[in-house]
Amino acid sequence: MAQIPDNISSDFTKIRIENCHLTELPAGSFSAVGALEFLWLNFNNITLMNIKSLEGLANLTELRLQGNKLTSVPWTAFQDTPKLKILDLKHNRLDALPEHALRHLPGLTYLDLSFNNLNIISKDVFLNWPLYQKNEKTWIKARPEPNIQWNYSLKMIRGFTASETQIDEDTFSSRLLIPHFI
Repeated sequence: MAQIPDNISSDFTKIRIENCHLTELPAGSFSAVGALEFLWLNFNNITLMNIKSLEGLANLTELRLQGNKLTSVPWTAFQDTPKLKILDLKHNRLDALPEHALRHLPGLTYLDLSFNNLNIISKDVFLNWPLYQKNEKTWIKARPEPNIQWNYSLKMIRGFTASETQIDEDTFSSRLLIPHFI
């Protein structure tokens, strides 16, 4: 399968399209499937995600794009997925996490960015995360490359509890690591 089928039933709540050689997520890819809650597109060859590819997915709670070839993500696409809780982007080719990457993910409780090519992570990326601002428990997994450019002296993010964490340049690395999480 080289493209997403047009005839997907509108009442599907879970879709798995894996190992099918998809190369892109075009605009409105699943817009006719308004009931969709779980979307797994793992191990394809997706290199491009259109800014409107998640249009109409207001009920989506889990998106898995593991093992693709994404070098960037149009983070504003997540405006259309207000209920998204799980975002799995591991094993892609992402190289940066911009300042406003998490802004449109108000309910996100799990983010996996491990095994990417992350070189730059904005120092304010987590401060702009609505869930962090609401002071709730949130987990992040990442295994950045050794040459990652942090604005802090942090080698690995494993997880943090926003209510117990103060993010500033002096305490960032010592308070974010929770070794027992993984």
